Amino acid sequence: MLRETQVAGRALRIGIMPLGARTTDELKTALHTLQHHVGHAFIVSSDAFFIANRDKIAEAVHKARLPLVVPTRDYRADGVLMSYGSSLNWMAHRAAVYVDKILRGAKPGDLPIEQASKLELIIDLRVARELGLKVPEDVLLSADEVIR
Repeated sequence: MLRETQVAGRALRIGIMPLGARTTDELKTALHTLQHHVGHAFIVSSDAFFIANRDKIAEAVHKARLPLVVPTRDYRADGVLMSYGSSLNWMAHRAAVYVDKILRGAKPGDLPIEQASKLELIIDLRVARELGLKVPEDVLLSADEVIR
């Protein structure tokens, strides 16, 4: 995902600066640097480590007054400007369907690989107002949900 984000950033003339973390200490260090990134935004990947630490991330980003974009509505936390991605509940449901098929005798190697077919865009206008951001009308119209 990082590579694709960097490619898109270059096309849009937006700088992408990864703040990677694999441990709690690395995450704490990365989040501490946010206060020096005025005028930037923060995008979180769907990595399980980041999802497990979503409250810490949201708190730090909110404190730094940065827009936060997360990969799924299930990530909900105070300060999240928008989420874009598939639902963790939907993915869990699809996994359960696969488990059911396997328990009924299907061979895992014979089952097709599925990719999320429905992505949701949710925008929280309360956060946008708090940050002094204006969300373009065409973006609002394309959102699946707008929190007012």
